Amino acid sequence: MTTKTTEQLVTEARTLVEKHHKGTLTIAEAERMTAVSAELKAARDAKAAAGPTDAERAEGERFLRALSGSGRKSGGDTGTRLTSASFKSAAGELATKIAGGDRQIYTKTATVGNFDGSLIGTPVVELPARVPNVLSALPLTVVVDRFFDVMIQQSRTIRAGVVPEGGLKPESDIAYERRQLQLAVVAHTVSDVDEYVVQDVPLMQSLLNAEMVGGLWRTIEGQVLNGDENAGELPGILNASGIGLVAASAASPMLRLREAITLLESTDQAPGLIVLSPSQWAGIETAQATGSGNFLLEGSPVNAAERRLWGVPVAVSSVMPENTGLVLDVTAVTLATDNRVKVNLGQPGDDFNRNLYTMRAETRVMPVVLRPAGVVKVDLGAAA
Repeated sequence: MTTKTTEQLVTEARTLVEKHHKGTLTIAEAERMTAVSAELKAARDAKAAAGPTDAERAEGERFLRALSGSGRKSGGDTGTRLTSASFKSAAGELATKIAGGDRQIYTKTATVGNFDGSLIGTPVVELPARVPNVLSALPLTVVVDRFFDVMIQQSRTIRAGVVPEGGLKPESDIAYERRQLQLAVVAHTVSDVDEYVVQDVPLMQSLLNAEMVGGLWRTIEGQVLNGDENAGELPGILNASGIGLVAASAASPMLRLREAITLLESTDQAPGLIVLSPSQWAGIETAQATGSGNFLLEGSPVNAAERRLWGVPVAVSSVMPENTGLVLDVTAVTLATDNRVKVNLGQPGDDFNRNLYTMRAETRVMPVVLRPAGVVKVDLGAAA
């Protein structure tokens, strides 16, 4: 029996799928469809194991140079070089904001035979800085390996002082603990995506990309704030050991948040962000003075135009727990990442036979509280 090439198997599979959609597929042809699917998978696995040919590698690298704008058209090269503008337009379909602000990541993959290559770009996109969100406010630490080392501050007592001649110099207490951490995968999939819908409606893939990647970052924001490491989640800021705490009291939420700012400043921290739930922030924005009933919005504590409270930017997060506030020195926390977001379409199982795709979006991150003294959790509920 003559072994068919991959191209011949693909042609046969398309014919069988068309018959299936028309309702003319025989029992024997249905059995053959299953066999063709298995043969295609085996052929592709074998080709993947063999790696790209020299010709595929050369063509793939040439295409990547063209995408990145670094290629030069030679006299014998009749291909069209892609401009920076056209590359950004194409890659924009996979663009996603990692945290708002000016950090935006996109990936464009070139596939030529068995050659696969990726380009990562970070265009600057100016968004209103006066409306921060949690992830955009945190510094990013880009790591090149899944394992990385960090230094966690354990204690800090400065005793520097004036020393008379011959006197004993005072000793400060500054202690750090070295820890090795590992990036965690955050991912999700959506199945039964109709191949013809994606093929015939280009906007559909862009919409799915946006939903999939947006879902990643909403989940990451929730984990950064609330993650419980003991439950197999990421280590969330609110559950970190050693952070400061302002307990519930009879004082107003605004005054308790001011107490947290004072707590940070008393240990030489620089308050840089307040995180509240939407309803908590709404309560502060609509707070009224006793007696007159005038809104405090125009008073000194609140600046609605810049969303600041006591001079500190406020980030509103839908995943922030109610009756809880967070005040932090943003340099005390970082979000480690490999700086890559992957969105893939695949056809696992019998999806090929049913003209269906499964879409997967994933990235790798790990929040780290580098300096617990720079974080204060505020209980905004009523005192017990």
